[in-house]
Amino acid sequence: MLDKAVGPASDQYALGVVMYELLTGKLPFPGASMMSVMYAHVHTPPPPVEELRPDCPPDIAAAVMRMLEKEPEKRWPSLEAAVAVIGVGTASQDENSRSQLSTLAKSGTRPLSCATARRAARCRSAAPRCLRRPPPRPR
Repeated sequence: MLDKAVGPASDQYALGVVMYELLTGKLPFPGASMMSVMYAHVHTPPPPVEELRPDCPPDIAAAVMRMLEKEPEKRWPSLEAAVAVIGVGTASQDENSRSQLSTLAKSGTRPLSCATARRAARCRSAAPRCLRRPPPRPR
């Protein structure tokens, strides 16, 4: 594992860690020290999702556990294969979110709708003076 190149399989592993935590509310490899956590990542399998969340659909639990396989060759051949098992919302459900995420990824900033920008401006002007950002100092 340590001699493998970083690539899509390591991204899949990282996503598996995040999904595990989202599903169970716990890290897959807790430890008292950084060294014990690192050791667990390399040598110890995480507790099965089903042990912590018996109500988790078996397909999703199995998909996440496969993402956390120690050997990259045992993980999904691609994230698309994992998504096919886990499932995904329809384009109409999350088209706006996808569009905003794409914009965010390309620009490095969060896009604001006109309504959101107006609300933010109202909140700043209505905030107590102590919470308002001071004007920038002239240089």
